[in-house]
Amino acid sequence: MLGYIPQTPLTAGELDQRVAFDRKVIARDPALGSEVVSWQPIAQTPEVWARCTTCATSAAVATRSRRRTHWSGQARTTVLVRWRADVDTDMRVRWLNRNRTLQIVSKAQTRRGTGLS
Repeated sequence: MLGYIPQTPLTAGELDQRVAFDRKVIARDPALGSEVVSWQPIAQTPEVWARCTTCATSAAVATRSRRRTHWSGQARTTVLVRWRADVDTDMRVRWLNRNRTLQIVSKAQTRRGTGLS
């Protein structure tokens, strides 16, 4: 897991972003027999306060045109929330302040919280 996860207690001011967790639901299409994937908010308090930190990975590549420099690549976002036992890596995070949906790649439990990247 990349990113800084503090080992000290979190203060309320550090958690300044709203995030929501969604669980993947797979159903069968009765007509075609194929899988249909949908996402549903988790039942118990789906929206929580978090600290979200985004950094570019070393795979980011710059290309220049006459007027602009274009960056392509991926960014890694670390989402730090207070401990939740119901969050898993098969879920996703919706960063509500930025209107972005993030895939949970890993989960790390610290002494005082859980970090997701």
